[in-house]
Amino acid sequence: MAITISKLKKRKSKNIIKIIYWAIIILLTFWLWNLTIPSIAIWYIWKKTKWDKRKKIIGTVFAVILFVLLTGLCFYFNKSYHSELIDSNTPIQASQTQSFHKEQIQKQSIPDKIESLADFENSQFCRDLKCNKEDSWQLRSGGIYHSYTEIFLGGDKYNYISVGIATENKQATEFELMYFGRELSGLKQSDLEIAYKLLNSIDSTRDINFVKNYIIKNIEKEIFQIKDVSPISWGLFNIYAGKIGQQTISIEKIK
Repeated sequence: MAITISKLKKRKSKNIIKIIYWAIIILLTFWLWNLTIPSIAIWYIWKKTKWDKRKKIIGTVFAVILFVLLTGLCFYFNKSYHSELIDSNTPIQASQTQSFHKEQIQKQSIPDKIESLADFENSQFCRDLKCNKEDSWQLRSGGIYHSYTEIFLGGDKYNYISVGIATENKQATEFELMYFGRELSGLKQSDLEIAYKLLNSIDSTRDINFVKNYIIKNIEKEIFQIKDVSPISWGLFNIYAGKIGQQTISIEKIK
């Protein structure tokens, strides 16, 4: 009787082990289906079929090809899924970052003068025209040039202003405005007002009336490069205006 009970216990243990074994096999089959399906196919070909050796080798080759195809498809769909998740989240994250940046700027007071890049981005000029930084690169002089996305004139995508600022040791050293799409028609009064707004933001304590006359007089004159014209001094800056293909205004700090 004791032997019978012992046998029953052993049989029961074996059954439990078998159940666990098959449960693991089933889980692995679903988890690593691209591996298990070809593996089962190869096992079945060599253990259960009565094919000759040549047919078994051909069947094995097809199973391996199936494994490669299934693995490739699995990788492709996983990559596509993750890419969609990243693409769908990126615009939201970018817009949240930009909104936060704009809120931080709006909380700051508008500076009387632009002495740094932060002052420029917080200036009345940038607030009104919604400056968005596009790129920056190193200058030969050792400073850094910062460019901003185009500011459209009257909503026309072919007529816009390019804005740039150069800094050295975090201090603003030069400002540049270039007008595009106005080469034939010339600048309008509203276009010039944008340049005047920049001047007022650079130094709101200094008069710009005589600078306006200089800009109006020189802005449509054809030149080879901006330094070909005689500048006008305005406080700590020299101002250049001329037409290098596009109407250009350069405001450079006197060293």
